Order: sequence, then C-alpha cells, then structure tokens
Amino acid sequence: MSAGTVRADVVRPPVLTFDRRSRLQAVYQEDILKKCLSLVFALLLAMAAPAMAASQTDGAQAAPQNRIEQLTGKAWLASSQEARVALLCGIELALNVEKMGTDMANAEIAKNPRAKKSDFQEVSPFAQAWYKAFATVSLRDIAAQIDAWYAAHPGQEDRLVLAVIWVELMKQPVPAAKQ
Repeated sequence: MSAGTVRADVVRPPVLTFDRRSRLQAVYQEDILKKCLSLVFALLLAMAAPAMAASQTDGAQAAPQNRIEQLTGKAWLASSQEARVALLCGIELALNVEKMGTDMANAEIAKNPRAKKSDFQEVSPFAQAWYKAFATVSLRDIAAQIDAWYAAHPGQEDRLVLAVIWVELMKQPVPAAKQ
C-alpha cells in the first residue's frame, strides 16, 4: 500500500478546522466564565448571609417566601458595611453576567445577514436603570445612599432594599401589577 492511500477500514476522527476550534474554544471559555462568575456570586451572597440572617426578627411573623423579601431595611441596617457592599457587588455581578450574555447572544445574531432589529435582545429594565444611575458611583457610595434613605425614613425599615434602590435611588416607577 502506498503512503498516499487511505485504508477504508480505518475510521479517523474529523479534523477540526480553525473556525470550529475557535468556536468550540469560545463555548468552552464561556462555560468556564459562567461557572466562575456563578461561584463568585454564590460566595458573595454566602458572606452576606450570616449578617442578614442575624437580623431576622423572632418567629412571630410569617417567613418571607423568597430571598428578595428577606432583604428589608431591618436586615440591611443590621448588616456590616462589608456585607452591604458584598450584597451590592453580587447584584452588580449578576447584572454584568446578564449583560455579557446578552452581548454574546447579540453578537451571534448579528452574524446572521437576515437578522431583524427585533431579533436582538436587551438587558432587563433593572439592569438598564442600574447602569444609568450608578455608572460612576462606587458600591460604597450606593450603600451610603441606601443608609441615608433609611435614616431619613425611620418608620420604613420594612421596605425592601431593592424597592429603595429601584424607586428612590434609580428613580424608576413601580411597574403595574399584571392581571
């Protein structure tokens, strides 16, 4: 058998072209990045959790149904400055992951010559408002703004921190309830 002939009984794996390799590598890197960011987010929330849990009232009240409902002014004010900044860092990290995913999806959509403007995705209204309101504001300054709001409204410690951020700091209207 000459050196240039290919035996029919030998199955060779397909050779990946440069485009396939780079796409596979990008998908792999994206997967690793998502896992790392998820881990960082989980660690930040875990650091903030003990302080938030310590501030919960006795069992007389009904327990909130989700984590967002647990984050009231009482929990915020009972937390350390580090826990407050860690929580805000976790929120911003989640928004950055959302934006990165949206940007990557839009980059793929843009490669399609038949893509319409309506095919492109936008980040959530909360993320848009966050980026607009806090583009040049540090997390410590955001925490100070939240502290100042609760100090100026002492009877509203039961108000959710995210409601204070959304309505008072980012100046966004409360969405109408769906019927």
